[in-house]
Amino acid sequence: MAKRVCAFCGKFDQTTSEHLFGQWIKDEIPEEYKTAKTEHAVSFISDDGVLKTKRGVLDRRQGNPISHKLPIMCLECNNDLGNVHSSNKPVLRNLFNGNWNDFDKINLAAISQWITMVVMDNEFDNSRIVRIPQEYRQAFRENRKIPENFHIYIGRTNNVCWGRKWSKASGNGLHMLFVIGHLVVLAIYEIKEHVNRNDIVPRHFKLKRIYPSISENGVDFLDIKASELMEGIYEMWGMFGWITEADALAPKWD
Repeated sequence: MAKRVCAFCGKFDQTTSEHLFGQWIKDEIPEEYKTAKTEHAVSFISDDGVLKTKRGVLDRRQGNPISHKLPIMCLECNNDLGNVHSSNKPVLRNLFNGNWNDFDKINLAAISQWITMVVMDNEFDNSRIVRIPQEYRQAFRENRKIPENFHIYIGRTNNVCWGRKWSKASGNGLHMLFVIGHLVVLAIYEIKEHVNRNDIVPRHFKLKRIYPSISENGVDFLDIKASELMEGIYEMWGMFGWITEADALAPKWD
């Protein structure tokens, strides 16, 4: 194992390959999705404030996106943070498979911690989108503290999809949306308060905020159609001026 700076404790040590979504989720993927190839392009805001999209240079690799792993953690952090995955397995498995009947009994704080760790891991899938400071990662490692200005939304889609991810980064922060099974997750990290968060998520997106926690009775997660999900993604990116008709890299929905 090569020595690198651990993404969580910050020590220069031997690192292990961390599954960006958790190794156990790889085993949840239906057989027909396991042999898929991963293709993605990267969009980012350049230093001069222009949206850049790498075209014609797609990153291609074997396997489902969920199976991707990177050497970003030391062994100690990998072992310690493993319980964030293991403690949430039963609940997440239900959400992936569309069983949301007992949602009102879910520990949303624990689910929010799992989503936070997934976002922190997936930032390193491309160095251009890393925005969360090292001290926030270390605080999460030590006491599971979710960073300031972090906002998490989830929803349920009726189009099963095992491994879709969109990420946008700018000087203001990071937006990451991913879909696993029936679960849709949107995580927003703001470097500074610059928007009214009530306007971040289009109403037809049908996502509910779970962090910071809000009191809401009778939460009903209506199914999100694939077309609504894509429309919501583009509307959200457009709110920040990060994407235009000419620049849009249109993700395909299988």
